[in-house]
Amino acid sequence: MTGLNYLVQKAVMDSKIWTKEAEGNNYLVDLKKADVGAIYLGNIDTQFSLKNDENILNAEIKKTGIYLRESSGAVGTLNHVDMVV
Repeated sequence: MTGLNYLVQKAVMDSKIWTKEAEGNNYLVDLKKADVGAIYLGNIDTQFSLKNDENILNAEIKKTGIYLRESSGAVGTLNHVDMVV
């Protein structure tokens, strides 16, 4: 990854993301505390519908990106998900 297509070091340390606890509560977390070392800013279309047993739409995954864990260098994925409310 080269150029300006990813966030690393200070940009990651100063960034936060919204996440959800197991109980369903939303909260902000520092990317560094979430073990994120770098985020690739590009993404690809990964259209996928998430439906229940009765074939009713619950959500749609629209796009997927990748990030690297700071501690191990392992690759993780990020998803843009549109939820049905």
